[in-house]
Amino acid sequence: MSLRAGFRRWRSHRLPRPTFCRSHSRNMRPRVRNDDPLCTESSPHRRPDPHPFLPVLHVSEHFLVVDKPADMRIDGDAFPVTVERLAQRWLDRAPASLAAQWQPTGMRRVGHVLQPLPPPRVRLVHQLDYATSGVMLLALQRVPAAHAVAAFARRAMHKEYRALVHGWMLGGRIGTTIMLTWPIQACADDFRMQVGKRSAADTDATARPAITRVQLLAVGTCAGVPVSDVLVQPETGRRHQIRVHLQAAGHGIVGDATYPTRPDETQRFPRMMLHAWRLHLPATLVHQFGLPQTLQAPLPVEFAEMQREVEDRRRVESKCRHVQE
Repeated sequence: MSLRAGFRRWRSHRLPRPTFCRSHSRNMRPRVRNDDPLCTESSPHRRPDPHPFLPVLHVSEHFLVVDKPADMRIDGDAFPVTVERLAQRWLDRAPASLAAQWQPTGMRRVGHVLQPLPPPRVRLVHQLDYATSGVMLLALQRVPAAHAVAAFARRAMHKEYRALVHGWMLGGRIGTTIMLTWPIQACADDFRMQVGKRSAADTDATARPAITRVQLLAVGTCAGVPVSDVLVQPETGRRHQIRVHLQAAGHGIVGDATYPTRPDETQRFPRMMLHAWRLHLPATLVHQFGLPQTLQAPLPVEFAEMQREVEDRRRVESKCRHVQE
């Protein structure tokens, strides 16, 4: 085999280049101007925390797993507080005894020379909406980032979200599961998304297939409003898919400023009640990089408060049944 043929074969087997590894990636740029009020997905009644805190769930020399707060951007040079900036600052300012956990130990090939791996730098491998909280996987080296991006691209990563939605979904039948299969397309006038036509034969060419599995976990109230606690498992990765599907089903997410259900959505609720709860990793990433099989972020306090209200309601109903008996 000639040297040129061998080089071409080597290039054909290289790992895919990470798509979201840099903040100036085309896929990560704001889709509208920074001064556009629709760009922020926020409202005058909600202000980002001036002293944000980024909880760290797992760290190694390959990956950093964080619990993203609500109302925080993941990247962007125009914004002073982002997940990318806070994570990199946490790595750079950690004490030496702690920093030893993620210092690279391998080597990389630069031309014909093996060199030590560079210091860890945060690389984005997937996205979460500005208003969504929860588990987020960040890569610290180029090769792990490429593997993670490839796993997301072939849908080997399985996501589970928890959401509080308006109304008692599915008639309050706990444990019931439904599939939402409306295609999704972009709105013509802004960055939001909308449900496409229901008939497969009449679907617009711009609408893309989307599938969301929703399971009812509990019903109760939040700020005096009837709500349902649901487990959401998106099987496709369209922009705003969960939010658009739930709104189309008649149960919009509580506190969603972009797709509001009530006129006082942002005044009544402190945040959007959508939380990236679990991320299930493929066996290749688990064995190759020593990651846990499942990454999980604790539920926000708003979900715990709703759960207590559900438990109180169940106790009252149980007492009523005993009295009737």
